Amino acid sequence: MKNKNKYYIFFRRELPLKPCADIAHYIHDVQCANAALNLGHKAVMVYCNESSKLNKVFKFVFPFQLKKAGKQFQDFYGASRELDMVAIPSKNPLLLTKYYFPFHVAPRAKLVHTQDFLIAETAARCKVPVVYEQHYLQKYSFKKDVVQNHFFKLAVCQSEITHQNLIKNGMPEDKVVCMHNGFNPVFLTRQPDKAKEWRNELLNTNERYLAVYSGALYGFKGIDTIIKTAEKLPDIKFVLTGGTNKQLMHYRELAKDIKNIIFLGWLKPRSRLISLFQAADVMLHPHLSRHGDYTDPVKFFQYLASGTPIVATDLPFLSEFRSQNLALTICKPDNVYEFVRGVSEAILKYPKKIEGYAENVELAKQFTWEKRMEKIFVRVIEFDKQT
Repeated sequence: MKNKNKYYIFFRRELPLKPCADIAHYIHDVQCANAALNLGHKAVMVYCNESSKLNKVFKFVFPFQLKKAGKQFQDFYGASRELDMVAIPSKNPLLLTKYYFPFHVAPRAKLVHTQDFLIAETAARCKVPVVYEQHYLQKYSFKKDVVQNHFFKLAVCQSEITHQNLIKNGMPEDKVVCMHNGFNPVFLTRQPDKAKEWRNELLNTNERYLAVYSGALYGFKGIDTIIKTAEKLPDIKFVLTGGTNKQLMHYRELAKDIKNIIFLGWLKPRSRLISLFQAADVMLHPHLSRHGDYTDPVKFFQYLASGTPIVATDLPFLSEFRSQNLALTICKPDNVYEFVRGVSEAILKYPKKIEGYAENVELAKQFTWEKRMEKIFVRVIEFDKQT
């Protein structure tokens, strides 16, 4: 197959259309594929999805069928309507590595980008260049013949502790690169009218300010901290988006007697977050110190892009942002009183600006998913030149 007909393959074992434990990682991969597409590359999101019985035989023989992202997928993941998708009809590891990938994906791949090490290994063995992403700490040593393979081009991580962990477990040091996550540049679009609608909808007569959190509703993300903070600041409306149905039931019950807090659930389309963030007086990032040494949250860069002041607990990923001239208040983690102080201080220090704080917006422009993908492509090219 000629090179011009080959694609940048972004592989994910599954892409559910409902909130779940690893949803941030699924969004990450879709947004990376979007960014490659926006940069002019022929990007394809490949995932596994069981076929109906009528299609199963056809898809087994001809599994690489391009199809544009559907409306439901676009709304849930914030995907481009132009993004091509390929649904492999089985998650079976043996079928993936011995049939679907080597015979149907690899021949069409210019480069494979994945968080799935099994697929990264298969790509390298099929002599397809691969970029592997790992966002957690590695518990076991990597296979030397895989990570030292010429076609295993790059291992991308998000924190220094993960960086060192990958090297410790056998990843060649010259193949490891640490990068921040990114955000979709649509968050830079100003939507003052829609933002005003959010404020009119959410704020009661006795509430003067709006504080917004977006993301997973896990305890270590600081959700309990937000609830306790809301109890102490009744003139601020606390609004949280995201979470699974189980998490929403738990936290709505926990906060049922607190009148100035609301859980909106998963917003669809995702573009609704843009105006909600711009409607807020402050954005909340109350992450606990637990798991904080390797987190690099997408929400932080979305928050920056909104231009809304941010209240964040002091975690390692913030180190390079502390010295920046930002509308940003940093407080100690694991301390409700510190977070209450931080929110109160930010409200007074950074009065609401319809246009947002320019310093936050300008810094955010460095962290789009497109900028991140450009850096990855450059590193792959540089590595090829060195080897």
